[in-house]
Amino acid sequence: MAVDTFFYGLFMDAALLRAKGIRARAPREGRLDDHVLAIGKRATLLSQPGRTVHGIVMALDERELTRLYSEPSVSEYRAQDVQVTLSDGNSIAARVYVLPPQLHDPAPNPEYAARLYDLARRLGLPDPYLQDIHERFIR
Repeated sequence: MAVDTFFYGLFMDAALLRAKGIRARAPREGRLDDHVLAIGKRATLLSQPGRTVHGIVMALDERELTRLYSEPSVSEYRAQDVQVTLSDGNSIAARVYVLPPQLHDPAPNPEYAARLYDLARRLGLPDPYLQDIHERFIR
């Protein structure tokens, strides 16, 4: 069964997922309100009222999600159910994977941030969001 999943980090890249043997379907731009992007070793989300994280919603099979998030670099991420607003204004139930806050290492990772910024730009995420990534994580 396919699960709508909100991606906000490098997994927004469908080509990267394909290279891992994951067949992401139905990519749609979306946003998750009342959260903020945090980048340390990897990206995660933190709850923060009034902030918004932009990303891509894709449908993946449950077994693909299990395989993807069993990789050592992301195995500590945990699934959460959220409501995502799509670019057409409709709201959908989705799953998002986040690193528990106590495991988030806030040490700067400019290489990851630059790769994420370039991907977000290629995907056409909103300019104010791109500017926020650049100002907070790349400078």
